[in-house]
Amino acid sequence: MSQLEDQFGITQNRTRLFEGVAPVLASETLRNELYESASLPLLTEKAKSEFLIAPIFKEIRRHNNYATSFFSGYNFDVYAEKGLTGFCDYLFTAETHSIDIKAPVFLRSGGQKPNRRRRTGPGRSLDAGSRALQRA
Repeated sequence: MSQLEDQFGITQNRTRLFEGVAPVLASETLRNELYESASLPLLTEKAKSEFLIAPIFKEIRRHNNYATSFFSGYNFDVYAEKGLTGFCDYLFTAETHSIDIKAPVFLRSGGQKPNRRRRTGPGRSLDAGSRALQRA
């Protein structure tokens, strides 16, 4: 994280992001999708993404009146000159009718795919920082 802090002026603040958010019950649609997926052999990250994670993201969109969109498996090169590049497992955006990401609001990057090229620089640091925050 210190490389990101030095190069981009990013500071790290730990907070309870969803402290004031009330729990929402899963819809019958989501419960059915997850129940059906539980009987499948989800042995790869791709399978888990398609059958477990995507239905949850679709549910989030439904609960928010389709005001967001999400991208899966996206190479998100924000500032290549400074090395801020990398692969995002999932990226939520406020752009709902675009194939280009213009207004990102949240991204998730993490586990390595066996055939994914090894990242270096801040993009990799961002992954490491993300994993460290998840463990906290």
